[in-house]
Amino acid sequence: MKLKTMGKKIYSASNGVYSTQIKRLSNAGIINLFNGHFISEIIKHEKPSPYFFDFCIKNLSEVPKSSILMVGDSPTSDMQGAINSGIDSCFYQYDKTTTCTYSKHTISNISELLGIA
Repeated sequence: MKLKTMGKKIYSASNGVYSTQIKRLSNAGIINLFNGHFISEIIKHEKPSPYFFDFCIKNLSEVPKSSILMVGDSPTSDMQGAINSGIDSCFYQYDKTTTCTYSKHTISNISELLGIA
């Protein structure tokens, strides 16, 4: 089952060991919601490295860079990496203790993404 994303594709992008990240997504019951996965062990660079983001962007060659939105919960690896790579960012603030003042968008509920996309 894929999310109803108005024709948009969704990819995961995470730091870590491939098998561990895939297992986490599987155990959470959400692995099939993604069109693919970008994982640092395979890419050989971790977020926020520009090499990580360049790899992702290059492999999404059918998608204009201006249409890519990085959604993440880490101001340093997700948001800063997206900003440094010139792609739009959305900070997922799952708790009130972590904030990010430099992301273009901030949400506290995933359903709020529909208002951005």
